[in-house]
Amino acid sequence: MKFLLLITIAFAFTLNVQAQTKTVHGFVFLDNNNNSIFDETEEPLPNISVSNLSTITKTNTIGQFQLENEVRDIVID
Repeated sequence: MKFLLLITIAFAFTLNVQAQTKTVHGFVFLDNNNNSIFDETEEPLPNISVSNLSTITKTNTIGQFQLENEVRDIVID
């Protein structure tokens, strides 16, 4: 008679999610020469919608915006 021995290994872990709020800010402008750098001759763009996929804001009169963004760090112990 043959016996089958099954060994089960259980992995126990905990999932710890910690949320932090970070401020994301930036500047929107018309990049006439496509160099990704704001030059004095280029125009800031006011009233442009900017989003972090959960909140939408608009740029101010000089093209600046600010968003609060929740960052989650996942730690597995």
